[in-house]
Amino acid sequence: MKISVLFFLLALCSQLQMVGSTQIGVSGKLTCSGGRPWCFHIVLAEQDRKHSHDTINSVGTKCIWADSFDYALSGSQESDGVADNYFEVMTTIWHNCTLIRPKSILRVQREIIVVPIEKENFAFQWNGDLVDEGERCDFYTQY
Repeated sequence: MKISVLFFLLALCSQLQMVGSTQIGVSGKLTCSGGRPWCFHIVLAEQDRKHSHDTINSVGTKCIWADSFDYALSGSQESDGVADNYFEVMTTIWHNCTLIRPKSILRVQREIIVVPIEKENFAFQWNGDLVDEGERCDFYTQY
């Protein structure tokens, strides 16, 4: 009995990896031509489940008159759960840069990027012209 418990514990320990944190970052330029004020909210997150995510970093709601905005977000992730060896990194932007849907909030989400948890640093760029891009949503809280 004791030997089988010992083997079970050894097998369990071999499945767990001691990995340090991973620095994850995104940067880019958002544009909204038209010479009018527009607002946006950016979230860099790690997807855990369908509706549960770890926010890595965010730009809170910001309103500007300029046609473009340079952004950079970064943060670290420690692990991604038992037996999950990959981070699923997603960037979501909510904005109101629309000509055809006045007073609407649109949500644009970049394709999810899979990053091995062993990687120490991972950075990517995402530039976007936001005019009328995305799906309509009710508020800035939906991933």
